[in-house]
Amino acid sequence: MEIVPLLGAFVLTLGVATPALADPDISSVRISPTTVEVSQSKRATVTVKVKVVDADSVTATASSRDGADEVTFGLFTEYTEDYWTGIARIGGDMPTGAWTLQITATDGDTTTTTTRTFWVKRKTATTLVATKTSVPKGAKVKLYGHVYRITSDADLRHKLVRIYYRKSGTTAWHSFTSVRTDGTGYFEKTIRPKFDAKWMAVSVATNTYAKSESPAKFIDTWPY
Repeated sequence: MEIVPLLGAFVLTLGVATPALADPDISSVRISPTTVEVSQSKRATVTVKVKVVDADSVTATASSRDGADEVTFGLFTEYTEDYWTGIARIGGDMPTGAWTLQITATDGDTTTTTTRTFWVKRKTATTLVATKTSVPKGAKVKLYGHVYRITSDADLRHKLVRIYYRKSGTTAWHSFTSVRTDGTGYFEKTIRPKFDAKWMAVSVATNTYAKSESPAKFIDTWPY
């Protein structure tokens, strides 16, 4: 196994098999997860599994959108039948956004190449508080909370937050309204619940930040 450090990229050397006779055929590529959520304190793992028929070597290279950072990866490889698997760990200092994964299969002088895309995003967390948990139907209840980046605890400014509800006795969540955080990551919304339901705040994903859901809050209602 060879580890090649690149600027804003990593290379997985996925092994060497017995030379084949036909042109290499890359029949499937699986990336797990397709959205990699990273934080400052813990590296995230991305796994690449490729099915290639008739190849004597396979490499997988993932490059960030801007290639701005130099990152050292711990890589592990294994070869079983026609499947080639590579694992890399991505830290919180990696560039966010779309990454391009390039798979290259070689058989002698013949090369087959294909590409896929996955995303690297910062982990976030969303909190939610209800000022009242039992009210007459239609009475005002203020929902408020914060959205912040995990580990650094940095507040996320002007982040779009959607408020959802789920009626008692049902399983489906429904969008109710939306709000943006202020300059400190704080948001609030006043609602007038007319039925028993759980309420949840969801920070919407962007190219930089991952989606996060608050714990659900139950609000009981009764007739006047």
